[in-house]
Amino acid sequence: MSTNENDKQYNDPYAKPKQPENTVQPQQDLAGDFDFANAKPVERTVGNSITDSIKGIGVGTVAAADSLLGVSDMQNQGNTSAAIRKLTGVDLKKVKESISNTKSDVSKAQQREYQEAKGVGAKLGVALSNPSLIASAAVESLPSMAVGALAGRGVSKLGGAAKAGVGSAAIGEGLTMAGSQANAIRDDASNPDRTLTGEQVAYSAATGLGGTLFGFLGGKVAQKLGVHDIETAMTTGRMTPQQALVAAGEEATKIRARDIPISVMKGAIAEGLLEELPQSLSEQISQNLATGKDWTTDLDDAAVMGTLAGAMMG
Repeated sequence: MSTNENDKQYNDPYAKPKQPENTVQPQQDLAGDFDFANAKPVERTVGNSITDSIKGIGVGTVAAADSLLGVSDMQNQGNTSAAIRKLTGVDLKKVKESISNTKSDVSKAQQREYQEAKGVGAKLGVALSNPSLIASAAVESLPSMAVGALAGRGVSKLGGAAKAGVGSAAIGEGLTMAGSQANAIRDDASNPDRTLTGEQVAYSAATGLGGTLFGFLGGKVAQKLGVHDIETAMTTGRMTPQQALVAAGEEATKIRARDIPISVMKGAIAEGLLEELPQSLSEQISQNLATGKDWTTDLDDAAVMGTLAGAMMG
């Protein structure tokens, strides 16, 4: 899983609109009627946190469905999604944008502040001071992770494996990453015809292979540390190493309360630094190269949010 795979698939609804020269107008958010120039301070509440989370799940669900189309698009240069749009009149990119645009004003303000921050240090400061930003990225990635888990289970059955494990979980994750990358490239502003070239398909496949490799290595390190990475847990249905031991017919030791903080830290390191960070960076670099951008574009965003969202889920 990589958290930037969803964010890059639709236009930025938080960008500042350009104003004509020699005019003074309040800055209006393109996503709605939020007036940043004259707005009163807004706060995160239980109510808007719940509604934003529900909408985040909605965005993530649409993105997960789009990743499946992306895998198919890789086989025919984007013709599958084009056919779906023509047949149904539904553009999943616009659906994601529409849902995102209905999020609360506080969510829009936080996201805008994060996007305007320059550099790893500045973005890290904004993210840590607004934990709901990290939670939002994690929530939006859950549906794609669920699709990857189902794909991983299917892979293990096709391979004749008795039980799903780290390897099948990594393959399932890589498949969804490849599909999401194909979507991001297809829907990028530099690609108005929304098709995929052979080179862009290759970059999408490379993203999936890289995601599989980093996912497998991260899962193995997590096992060595005595914790479960979330992709393996979702694929196997066993959320802790103790459950895995019981399922294998082995005796599991009880987790002591004093060991829980250490286990949480181990999980955050394994999922955030060892898995999500390299996955997010490699995914962003591939997308930049595939769309003709400088290879360093948005790497600060990928590094910060990928690591923090991964650590939260670890």
